[in-house]
Amino acid sequence: MERGGRVGLIREDEEITVQRQCELLEVNRSGYYYEPKKSSDEKREREEHIKRRIDYWHTKFCYMGSRKILDKLKKDDKVEGIGRKLVTRYMTEMGIYA
Repeated sequence: MERGGRVGLIREDEEITVQRQCELLEVNRSGYYYEPKKSSDEKREREEHIKRRIDYWHTKFCYMGSRKILDKLKKDDKVEGIGRKLVTRYMTEMGIYA
């Protein structure tokens, strides 16, 4: 089985253990077992929705910072699972500031 982008270098079906193969190749085992997360369309759509709403609230109330925009997103737009750090990051990406 080939994993972690190290195609063909490390094999689980060999006589040498995966641990030893990683030692010989000077590769961390965590790097071998790591599987990157796939970006889903659902996540991208949610991000775009949140950014549109941040833009809306910033356009309507340009004096509001990340805390007030977060309150508006939670109370008025019913956005769940969002924090101030995420709102701040999106605002920075969009070039928005109070």
